Amino acid sequence: MHGTMTHLRRTALALAALCVVSITGAQVQAAETGGAAAPKSGPRKVVAGVESRVPEDRKAEETIDPHDVVELTVGVPDLNWTPQAPENEATETLHYKATNTLFRRGVWQFQFSFRPLRMIRLDLPQPDGKMRRKVVWYMVYRITNPGQHMTPVQGTESKAAQFDAWHKGLYTIERVDKEGQMLANTGAHRFMPNFKLRSLDKDIKKEWLDQIVPLAKEAIFRREQPPCRLEDFHNTVEIAKNPIPLSTGRIDNSVWGYVTWVGGDPPQPEATDIDPRIDYFSIDIWGLTNAYRWKDQPGAYKPGDPPGKGRTMEQKVLRLNYSRPGDEYLQREEEIKLGIKGQVDWEWIYR
Repeated sequence: MHGTMTHLRRTALALAALCVVSITGAQVQAAETGGAAAPKSGPRKVVAGVESRVPEDRKAEETIDPHDVVELTVGVPDLNWTPQAPENEATETLHYKATNTLFRRGVWQFQFSFRPLRMIRLDLPQPDGKMRRKVVWYMVYRITNPGQHMTPVQGTESKAAQFDAWHKGLYTIERVDKEGQMLANTGAHRFMPNFKLRSLDKDIKKEWLDQIVPLAKEAIFRREQPPCRLEDFHNTVEIAKNPIPLSTGRIDNSVWGYVTWVGGDPPQPEATDIDPRIDYFSIDIWGLTNAYRWKDQPGAYKPGDPPGKGRTMEQKVLRLNYSRPGDEYLQREEEIKLGIKGQVDWEWIYR
């Protein structure tokens, strides 16, 4: 009996030692790869609930914009005249063609998924050459090109519809995947981002553009462990270098990125640092779509003015709303919450 018990104890110890070796090996592999052990094949899947995905917002009316060409209707005197000969129709005059002209274009949009806004403390170089520990606000996100972008396609023109105000029946909206298939194509579909954090507090009216913090890249990568290589984890400049490849139902070609801001230290943060007193703020993101709209201010353009004078342009922007009811002297990421009471968590706007 004693021999049997001794044998069982030795077997148990051997199994325990084997488990320790196995766990230690996994930890070593994780340390070498900057996080969890790499899967045998293919990227790791993102666990449900880790990120939020903004639904697509693509409207057919974004492909068309009616405007007067003020450079002609206003800029050229005596252009508005009525032909007298019966063979000449008023609809054939240049003034008529420049009035309520339809500007058409193809519109693409990326899908935006993002993780919670977080903080990390790092030693950053200062203008005086010294290192200083500062808080870095950051967000990890991924960009997906879902394809099925909208483009107007001209059909067969009929005399009855020729002079209709909206040219009904002449154009249809088709869904395409490649930029070369789109009307008014301006090149490959790239994400050229602009992130702007804007205070919503009544007593703090200020905005902060994102900042490139080279020392933050590896630290954020090791903490967040996105399913990509470190060299494929891009800041807001690197992510614009290459087009976003098309993703399909079976193949996910999403591109991972991160955006950073430097948080300010009370009582007087630097001009480019986020004011630590803010309780409510939004993040506006440009570059997720090429949709835009423009307007000529009434009376702004005069004959002899350069083209486009008085014209305002607005781009379609994704806005994320946040609340942070925290202390300015003790900045903690746990206090940052997506959403503001009484408002939507995110929305598409024109700025």
